[in-house]
Amino acid sequence: MELTILGSGAAFPTLERGATSQWLQVNNDAYLIDCGEGTQRSILLRKCRTKYLRAIFISHMHGDHIFGLPGLISSMDLMGRERPLKIIGPVGLETYLESSNVLPSRYAVKITELEPDENGCIYQDRSVSVFSQPLVHRIDCHGFRFDENKKPNIRKELVEKYQIPGEKIPNILSGQDWEGKDIVITNSELLYYKVRPVSYGYMTDTKPINTPTIFTGVDTLYHEATFTEEHVLRADETYHSTAQQAAQFAHASSVGTLLLGHLSSRYNTSVGHLNEATLLFPKTFV
Repeated sequence: MELTILGSGAAFPTLERGATSQWLQVNNDAYLIDCGEGTQRSILLRKCRTKYLRAIFISHMHGDHIFGLPGLISSMDLMGRERPLKIIGPVGLETYLESSNVLPSRYAVKITELEPDENGCIYQDRSVSVFSQPLVHRIDCHGFRFDENKKPNIRKELVEKYQIPGEKIPNILSGQDWEGKDIVITNSELLYYKVRPVSYGYMTDTKPINTPTIFTGVDTLYHEATFTEEHVLRADETYHSTAQQAAQFAHASSVGTLLLGHLSSRYNTSVGHLNEATLLFPKTFV
């Protein structure tokens, strides 16, 4: 799993930061997360290949997260794309794209709109399972968790030890425990991964969340940090977070690594964000 940040600014792009957009590559499958203005150019600069793009996930309908989407859809049509594309986002996304008059003629686009409180698996293919999480913003907004799909291996020594019938192995591989005559062996004991699957969480444009979420234990979490604590009142007014609040959430959620982004253009440097967050969560990057 490889993440490319295409844009990490807030409402106003700057010379250093474009509008929000990310490219997640898992083997030969790619996923775009949000598509702010200028995303196409960032894709070209970072040599991301749209032929691998399987799905686009839109967090919410603010312009700095969607204004690049019509142009990207149109360009892929002009380039002769034939592979179907799924686009998943909030209610109103389909109307927006239809009114933009960019739905392609050469390839099929399937649009799925999420209900405001939708929480659970919203997409699955050979490479990833994607889950949604309602966030706390001025309009309906969702975060996303991407879990890498990898096939587990069964411990042959335990199959022999407990004389597990061969016809039961597919059930175990799909997640079931083994119930013998006088013993129960849990699925986690029976299965292992040669390479552990990894996970990525994406949280943008949200007030701090203090309840359990789908992001607990993710390997890497991207959390918006529009402001520093100096502007915590402004963060509350605009339904955003500070770097310190993002670090508090990462610590409480036991994530592996924290990425900060969606920085306000008022800051000429990200040093303040980094210093503020690393006091609480050392493994932080901006």
